[in-house]
Parts: sequence; C-alpha cells; structure tokens
Amino acid sequence: MKQEQNHFTFTTVIHPPFVDQEKQEEQFYPSIGFNFATGDVKPGWAFISKDQPPCVPYFSSYLKKQNGAEFLVTGGAYQDNNNNSISSSAFCFRIQLHDHMEGHRIKYELWRQGLTREDEDGNEIEGEKVSVIPQMNFARHNHKVFELLKPGTTNQYLYMVVGGQVIISQEEGWGILNQCEIYDEKGPVNQNGEQQWEVVESMIQPRAGFSGFVLNNKVYVYGGLTIENEETKILHSNKVECFDLTTRKWKDFKYRQGLNVTNHLGSSCLPISQKHILIFGGSNGEKVTDKIAIMDVEKGSIENIKQKTKLSVPRAGAQIFVLKQVDVADSVQKRDLIVVLGGNQDEVSFDYFAIKDWNTYDIEYVGKNEFNNVFTGAVTGTYSFGGINDIRAWVKTMQYMPVVTLIQ
Repeated sequence: MKQEQNHFTFTTVIHPPFVDQEKQEEQFYPSIGFNFATGDVKPGWAFISKDQPPCVPYFSSYLKKQNGAEFLVTGGAYQDNNNNSISSSAFCFRIQLHDHMEGHRIKYELWRQGLTREDEDGNEIEGEKVSVIPQMNFARHNHKVFELLKPGTTNQYLYMVVGGQVIISQEEGWGILNQCEIYDEKGPVNQNGEQQWEVVESMIQPRAGFSGFVLNNKVYVYGGLTIENEETKILHSNKVECFDLTTRKWKDFKYRQGLNVTNHLGSSCLPISQKHILIFGGSNGEKVTDKIAIMDVEKGSIENIKQKTKLSVPRAGAQIFVLKQVDVADSVQKRDLIVVLGGNQDEVSFDYFAIKDWNTYDIEYVGKNEFNNVFTGAVTGTYSFGGINDIRAWVKTMQYMPVVTLIQ
C-alpha cells in the first residue's frame, strides 16, 4: 500500500452503496480524505465490485488488523426488511482495501470454497462453500473484538470477542452476554478446511456497550450496560475487568473514580504508556461528555485530566487513532497526533490533539474539522442512507457504527 504522511481517509460502510443502474458494473461508497499539512479535504470514492454485496450490520464490532489494509468484522444486528424484526448475528468476515486510481477499492471477503475430499469409493467431492472467517459460537452485537499477540510468536495474532447483546427472539426479547471467544487464524481446521472460534472463560460481569483496550497483551474492559435483578443497569467506568491470555482467566477490579467522571458508555480509549490510558468522551446514559479522563492500571484509578484540554463537542462512540510524525499546518515541527472521529449527533467532524509528552500523557488541543458541507456535496443526488439523503444520515452512521479508517 502506498504510504503518504499527513493524510488519512475514512469511509462509512454501514448502508448500501450507490449503484449505477445503467452500468451495473461497480458500486461505490463516498470516501473522505484529510491532509493535516495543507488542511485540504478531498472527497473521493471507495469502490466495490457488484458481486460483493455490502453487509456490515449495525452494532457490529471490527478492528483494523496489524497488516494495516485488512479489517475483521464480527457479529452485529440485522434487520429483516419484511417484518422489521431484528436479530443478532454470529457471522464474521473481512474487508480488504486496495489502491485504486480514484480512491481505494473495498473487497468484502465472505465465502470461499471448502476443501475437496474423497468419498468411500475414492471419488472426489467438492467441498461446500464455507465462510472465510468461521462463525462465532454466540450471536452478538454491541460487543468488542480485540487483537492479541499469540504467545511464543512475534507476528501471529489471536482475535477475541467479548460480551455484547443478543436478541433471542421478538417474543423472548434480548439479553446481555458475558461469553468470550478466541479465533486463531493459524489454528487447526476440520475436514472441510474450516476453523473454529474457541470459547474461553466468560467475563465475571455480563456487559454490552462497554469500552476496552489491549495493554501488555491483556484485554481490559470497563463500563457498559448489564442486567441485575431483571433490570438494565449502567456499570460505572471504574468497574474494570482484565483478561490475561497466559492464564486465560478474568479478574475484576473496582478502580478509584474521580469526581464528575461520566464516561461509562461508548467512550474512546487509547493506551498512551505501559500503564496510562487516555479516555475521550462517553456517556452516562443521559448526557454525552466532552471531557477527557486518564486511567492508571497500576494505581487502579480513573479521573478526569487536570489540564483544561477537552473535546470541541461531546462525543460517544467515536473512532480513535494515532498518526505519528505528521506535518501540521502552522507548525514548524512534526507532531504526533490523536484523532477522535465522529460520535456527535449533530455533525460529522473530528478533533485532533498533539501529544506533547508520551511519558506524562500531556496533550494539546490542536483543532477541529467538520465535513458537513463536503458530505452534503458528495451525497446529493447520488447516495442515500435508508432513503434519507442529507447530512443527518451520515451522522447516524458515525454513532456506534462501523467506519473504515484507512491511515496512510
């Protein structure tokens, strides 16, 4: 993949793309790029071929894999167009990104041909079509997926899904999971070439809508929704659990929580040292916050940062990533930037912060960019989300929805 400093591109992939009814050759998603050095916004297109139906469901969980150009998408909630019923999914697949003259090409990899085998008489039997990524043991949405380094290796990874909600049926309603599963891409296969998700120890507390991160190859989760005494309850962000891959066990902790910490649902977190995690935005179930907090896993504490730095607008369910050594307009030196994208109900925008000192988690607010006008121009007349052809539809996809972010 071509590497370009100072630039990133994002594409919302939750709804059906625009289809050229005349050509019927290719479909495409509007895609937006931004250059920090010049401040230029560049609308573009992410192309997919007509035989690759987009199927990224609501409230699925995905991650960008270490190779940088591939995304693993797990679970989610599908809506039946006939009766408007919603069901949780155990289906998983991957999205690959490839360079394209006018943007980048999205390839959905859902199915592949199973292995050819022999019957009792020695005749070859063509294997059945199987999913590229095995289905999970438990259907789920509003969960999390994490990438962990496989013990004893330097470049092989395991993928772990944690918790989430499940819609059992329209009659029985929904529940919240504590079940967890691990997928090993290099793991054993059955006679049809299929791999399996391995069920591992469940979380101590069922939860959905939580946040989490990987630190020192351990999975940490905090906050979220749970059910206690048949009632839905919000877990505070100081209710932390940690999964140790070496022991495959969960431990729960109750961290010391500072005053006015309200980032219990949908916050965006970023490990910034071997013990510190920056937490941006989030919600207490009633109000979304613009505050930034710091979690210390050694001290067992979470509190709002003392400096006055905050988000430009309240955000929950935002995407977060780091760009290193970036040329920034009006700055004489390259900066390490934290980008917080989406998560606001009124606008499509991102905030970016400069990391002044990685050791002291000292950050500085640099700026904000809104894409409202650009999106409206790209969408009008060619692209619609569920029949709504305006900026509000774009905003909806940025709120707890998959947004593929290509960092170049």
